[in-house]
Amino acid sequence: MRKILIFSAFVFLANTLLFSQEISNENSYINAFEADSVVWKCRFELGIPDIASHPTTEAVLYGDTVIGNTKWRILSMSDIAGQFHKHGLIRSDGDKVIFRAYPGNEGAIREGEFVIYDFSLNVGDVFVTGSAGGGEVISVDSIELNDGKKHKRIHFRYGYNYVEGLGCEVDDPFYMIYSGMPTMSSTSTLISCHVNGKLFYKNPLYSDYTPLLDETKQWNVLYENASKQKLTHVFKLNGDTVIEKRSYSVLWVSVDEKVEDWRRLGYIHENIEERKIYYRPSWGDRDGLLYDFSAEENDTVYTVGNSWLDLNKPNGDYWMTDSIVNVVKSVDLVKLNDKYQKRVIVESKLPMTESEDDAFENKWIEGIGNLKGLFSFNIMLPGTPNQTLLAFYQNDELIYHSREHNQEFIWETVGNELIDNNPGFSISLSGKQLFIKNELNEQPYVVTLYSVNGMLILQKKENAPSTIIQLPDSLYGIFIVNISSGNRSTTMKVLINRGL
Repeated sequence: MRKILIFSAFVFLANTLLFSQEISNENSYINAFEADSVVWKCRFELGIPDIASHPTTEAVLYGDTVIGNTKWRILSMSDIAGQFHKHGLIRSDGDKVIFRAYPGNEGAIREGEFVIYDFSLNVGDVFVTGSAGGGEVISVDSIELNDGKKHKRIHFRYGYNYVEGLGCEVDDPFYMIYSGMPTMSSTSTLISCHVNGKLFYKNPLYSDYTPLLDETKQWNVLYENASKQKLTHVFKLNGDTVIEKRSYSVLWVSVDEKVEDWRRLGYIHENIEERKIYYRPSWGDRDGLLYDFSAEENDTVYTVGNSWLDLNKPNGDYWMTDSIVNVVKSVDLVKLNDKYQKRVIVESKLPMTESEDDAFENKWIEGIGNLKGLFSFNIMLPGTPNQTLLAFYQNDELIYHSREHNQEFIWETVGNELIDNNPGFSISLSGKQLFIKNELNEQPYVVTLYSVNGMLILQKKENAPSTIIQLPDSLYGIFIVNISSGNRSTTMKVLINRGL
């Protein structure tokens, strides 16, 4: 009986200690600066507009060393080329995080030991970190991170937020270690932080996955054939259905200038868990893979071909579900309306194609599709239409606009063409410069520029045999140029591109 009592007491004591340990762990929070392994991932932005790509950099806290009698953690950081270098050493001292340059790597890094974070700060305190950031504390609140705990968050006057145990919530958490600011305009935004291999924090601007299917979306796709005729196809999703126990959104297309006459084109299914999108034409008997947003670099993805475009063909062999080979060249992020979305760049070609010259690049963006159109079967073979995503809308808001075209809709052949030509004048356009040549050298003559609606844009009287008229930088679209001198007149329609 005594042995049983002793054993029971031991079990009770062990359970009590274990419970106390659980309480201790429950009340504690993760401190990235003291963890065994930490990776802060950042996005280095060069100020390039629209959806230009930006490199990803990482700061890794791993390993330790002793200098004197003080133990330090080793901080390695990657450059924009992906090469890692040991930048510095880090240690904690209460609420403070202290940094010093890695031996032999002082260079552009500030000299000596200095505090990069002080999480004891309160409203009204002033904290100077060095070349940038910090300043006066204007408010203090908290934020819950993935350890399930609320971490103190310190707001500085100029937008820098410091989160206890994480670092800077907005920018590169080690922006302050450098002795000077970069000479070119750039920012580095914190994407995520992993502690011991587990996600600790993720910037809410970076979505895990952006679904494609949404009835508030609209795609304007320009189709241009070999004879340079242009026509806009407008796609939308409206309604849903179930085919063979699988749910689909109904895809519609319109080539009507008023976008009122819609034709059902087919059905799209999205597997959000697998990040894959499938397409089935209205007459098709099976699905074809359209996009795979789970793909990573060097993966090979087989997608649906374009033979179904001829709707007069029967199902059979003309419905080719794996007729395009896509080799993933790179995976990165692009910024659209202050939101980052995954982009997969693939090199596409037909399986039977041997020549690399027949390969064609496609860019898939989560939530949007292909920049060559909603569909991804763009192989540039002779006679096939060239497709370009002109515009993408969501909730009637323009999210993406092609930088190659000025218009969001193109319904006709657009180019520089003569409308009424009497010999004597020649007109050419290069960028925003209008070149006029008076071949008969009769003077004077009047150059007039109208919009397609007949609005007078500019009018100039000229005398020289040839002249150059500089057009305003803000001018773009389709215009009419008229040159007249006595009984001679030449009229030409011109397309003035944006940003040239």
